[in-house]
Amino acid sequence: MRSTWSTWKNTARTGRYTKGISEMVSAPDIVSSTIEERRAYIKERYPCISDCDMCGLCKVFRGKDAETAYKDYIDGSKSFLEVSAYYK
Repeated sequence: MRSTWSTWKNTARTGRYTKGISEMVSAPDIVSSTIEERRAYIKERYPCISDCDMCGLCKVFRGKDAETAYKDYIDGSKSFLEVSAYYK
């Protein structure tokens, strides 16, 4: 399943940020993916921008970074949806 979502991109020519469309890929299945693939997916999906006041991800994950919050998914013991449901 693929969907699109908006992102802000820095254009090299003007140095300004413009709104663009990126492709969001479904989380890798725990049966058919490696730990490295799942870790890379979490890092890409929930990047730390080092500005907690503007981001809020750590608050959503109850004081944890995304990699720690999704440890069970990365290790393959729970699906992405199971872990995500805990943080809703």
